[in-house]
Amino acid sequence: LVARTNHGDYTDGCSAPGYYARIYTTTGEVAFQKEYYHGTSVVYSASRRLPGPSNPHGVDLSSGLPLDEWIGLKFVVYTATDPDDGAPAVQLKLYLDFSRGARGGDWVLAHELLDTSGSWMATRAIPDECGTEDGHVRDGEPIFGGREYCFLRTDGDSDTVVEWANASVRHINGAATPRT
Repeated sequence: LVARTNHGDYTDGCSAPGYYARIYTTTGEVAFQKEYYHGTSVVYSASRRLPGPSNPHGVDLSSGLPLDEWIGLKFVVYTATDPDDGAPAVQLKLYLDFSRGARGGDWVLAHELLDTSGSWMATRAIPDECGTEDGHVRDGEPIFGGREYCFLRTDGDSDTVVEWANASVRHINGAATPRT
């Protein structure tokens, strides 16, 4: 799942950053990654991975994604505050549901990350043409502001089959208040 991006309609690679939430098919790990640049090449941050969560429904992710198993994904992204210095930051949360959506789902928080200024650097140099213009993100900076697109993505080869069901994207205005 990819959010806060302009991938669908951008004129230069500097204006297409985005946040990725992933489940790796072979390991079952959950991860976040930040894309800084998408042009003649692609510049990402390092992937922040965790083992897939245990769950009360017995779905085991330790050997990768199981075949023929429905898994719900919910990716929440919102502007938050860095508790260390009060600066704006971006909160990422990935929830998984292994109940096949029963009674609205039994959502388990699988991963969360607070992207603060300077905490999540690119793995290689961002092209020089990416400056401080609107929509561009400098190395180590969170991705703020509205973007035009969110999208679903699968990686693999011609044998990879992923079925999506009941997908929705919601833009919720207003300040989010994290629960403690």
